[in-house]
Amino acid sequence: MFMKQSQRENKKRELIVFKTLFFFLLLFVGNPALTKSLSVNSMLTLKQVLAAAMEINDQKNGQHEKIKIEKPSWLASSPKIGVSYLKSDLQLGSNEAEVNISLPIKSWLQRDIDEKLYTSSHFTRALQIENKGLMLSGVIREQLWKIELAEDKKNNLKQKLSFLTKLEKQYQELFQSASINHYPLLLIKKEKLDSQMAQLEIEQTVAQLYHQYSLLTGFTSLPKDINEQSLESDISLNKLLTNHPQIKKLDQDWFEQKQQLKLTSNQSESWHLSINAKSLNTSNISETQLGIAAEVPLTIFNIKSQAFNSEWLMAKGNYDLNRANLLISLRDAYLSLRSNQQILLKKNDLLLQAKSLSKQIIAETQLLIEANQIDQDTAIRRMLVAFNTKSKLTTNQLLLLKTSALLNQAAGISL
Repeated sequence: MFMKQSQRENKKRELIVFKTLFFFLLLFVGNPALTKSLSVNSMLTLKQVLAAAMEINDQKNGQHEKIKIEKPSWLASSPKIGVSYLKSDLQLGSNEAEVNISLPIKSWLQRDIDEKLYTSSHFTRALQIENKGLMLSGVIREQLWKIELAEDKKNNLKQKLSFLTKLEKQYQELFQSASINHYPLLLIKKEKLDSQMAQLEIEQTVAQLYHQYSLLTGFTSLPKDINEQSLESDISLNKLLTNHPQIKKLDQDWFEQKQQLKLTSNQSESWHLSINAKSLNTSNISETQLGIAAEVPLTIFNIKSQAFNSEWLMAKGNYDLNRANLLISLRDAYLSLRSNQQILLKKNDLLLQAKSLSKQIIAETQLLIEANQIDQDTAIRRMLVAFNTKSKLTTNQLLLLKTSALLNQAAGISL
């Protein structure tokens, strides 16, 4: 009689333990919370993070000083001066002294090309800054989402360890009161040790990621919101990629190369203006002569050279090939991310269903425990499966947000 009463009390205690633990489990599964190791600055924006990273990058590469673009000169090259003196060996001969200044002046075509290149240089500089901003945006995006995913894993492990600690304590009491056998407690201890080792590894990873972020941006706090606006699904991909900074930079480089090639044609030859002064001295007279001479190429004769034609064709071929390859590369990267986004969306729907099923399974498991129709180690494994389902769902949702950011990167949109 006493033994039956003791068994009933142990069974009652065991049920209370399970109900309490399942209550905590439902809280963890239903309300995922993400806390970060580094402080979050609600005033800090992604644009400010990018601006700080660009400033640090410029200082490291010695580019913090603004580059001054000067107006081109009207001279094609440096002026030349020539001095000569001729002394006669005859008594009645003449001695000559001459000074010549040669000014190579740019032709109309050269001046036109210079003006185009001068205007173009400002656009080129802006494109260089835009491409650097895009490159650093990619690095910052990758770093921030690595931190976000690592923090998510860290928080999931923290919640799991908190639950396992409670579970271990309750089962330790049950084991000491001889209510259960030793196996469920060993199972809990083993799961807890594995989680503690994983926690040590993720804490080290998180610390390294924060250190890299601080070196990259100079900030010791994170932006509160790193989510980015998604691109419209019906947007024209060709239009999107045509405006990509890398494509625009390639087109701009080709424009400048074309102007440089024009400077090598015969139609862009310089004009030459010479100013001469000559002094003639004889035994009877002394004479000074002043003169000016101009040499202008007749560009109406459009003389073709095979060397120029070959250089032009090679440059055009290289540009067309590089542009086609770059477009294919950018298009493949964008479409790959779009495909991955669709898979993550489908996976998210399945995980939401799995989460709902996990809650139902937990509730059904409680009923089975009360009816004494399930063993304890099976019940424990079901709890852990519920935890893993919740972790997979939060991770998948973060990966969806990360993919939206990476799509903006692939489309050439900076922070």
